[in-house]
Amino acid sequence: IETEARKAGMPVGPLAVSDEVSLSLMSHIRQQTAKDLQAEGKAMPNHPATAVIDLLVNEYKRTGKAAGAGFYDYPAGSQKHLWPELKNRFE
Repeated sequence: IETEARKAGMPVGPLAVSDEVSLSLMSHIRQQTAKDLQAEGKAMPNHPATAVIDLLVNEYKRTGKAAGAGFYDYPAGSQKHLWPELKNRFE
């Protein structure tokens, strides 16, 4: 995903942007949107990213860059790199 995004001319891939924004914030916004839609009698549209974000945040405790772990690992004093388990967990 990251490589293809850069090939398409994006300066930063979508996984890195998601980490920067915060996966926990994305999860909170989605939950609030679901509540707001329910109050209006509407259903929340299903999106494949929902399950991925829920697993990362709730099960794997990877909430984004500020926490040092999201789609990427952020080791102190070293460059970020994709979480090695990403492929195993989400292939």
